[in-house]
Amino acid sequence: MSPGLDSCTITVFWRPSPSFHANGKIKTYEIFWEMLGEYPMSKEVPAPDNSTMLFLDNCSGNITVLAKNSVNSSPPSVIVISAASENDHAWEINTHTSKEDSVNNTEAGIYISWEPQSQFDGYIIDWCNHPRVQPCDFQWKKFGRNQSSALITSDAFRPGVQYSFRVYGSHGNTASLLEKKAKYLKELKPEGIPELHVDTVNSRFLTLTWDYDHLNESHRGFIRGYCVFVKDKYGNCMLEGSEKLIIQDGVVICKYTIEEPAKKTLTVKDPGLNKEYWFEVLAFSTSLPNITDDLIKGTAPHIKKVTTPSDVSGIAVALKSPIPV
Repeated sequence: MSPGLDSCTITVFWRPSPSFHANGKIKTYEIFWEMLGEYPMSKEVPAPDNSTMLFLDNCSGNITVLAKNSVNSSPPSVIVISAASENDHAWEINTHTSKEDSVNNTEAGIYISWEPQSQFDGYIIDWCNHPRVQPCDFQWKKFGRNQSSALITSDAFRPGVQYSFRVYGSHGNTASLLEKKAKYLKELKPEGIPELHVDTVNSRFLTLTWDYDHLNESHRGFIRGYCVFVKDKYGNCMLEGSEKLIIQDGVVICKYTIEEPAKKTLTVKDPGLNKEYWFEVLAFSTSLPNITDDLIKGTAPHIKKVTTPSDVSGIAVALKSPIPV
């Protein structure tokens, strides 16, 4: 539902009842709506469509869906939309989406839990099987009042795809949004490399910043931070606050780990005079990234070379360059 200043756009979804379908092939669906202060209206939707969009002047009222075959009509399914639903829409926009890990998931199922509330007689979870395309194959499932968790299964779920789930409390024909969750069936290694910049260079410190949209829902896992790898000309690691990693041929790499995805800057203290460094920044999700051959060879465009000044009054140089062999 998308309420405007003087109107309301509502998308109605439905699923055919298996018992009614057994009595004859469904030919059409009849949609009736009676909004507050307006005359009843209706429209017919051909099968196998399972949704329709209504453009209304009022957001409060009843919507009824009937399936029809050549013999009769199914029992009606009724949705009640009240003025509170508009508040729910505003609440949904402002409600924080919790990012949850894949613990308790199965190979084809995503585990969802919620806080039960005594005023509801049941719960509803909705989601899209294909969140990156339209139509997204909208789905929903109902649960009893005594349930507070569920395993949502679908053959459409894929590793590395972020799915959004909304949990509603239901009472009669009305529903209220309770929680929003973002989850993966399985998180994968991030794709894409942050764009690195060198902002300040001198003998006392150098400042790195990088561009990376850590909130983008197309990521293959939640971005939990960054690793900054540093190689100097002589294969040493003397930088304050860094972790020393020994790699091939006894070469030592410095590593800084930043576990705040919104923090995209690093100050390297006391880099020294007339020093050459090569920097690489990699984002991580569930596990820390490894040192790449790009850093060892220094040949990739995203590797940044930095030369500190030869004296305290000198001018530093920052450029992209391969490591000399």
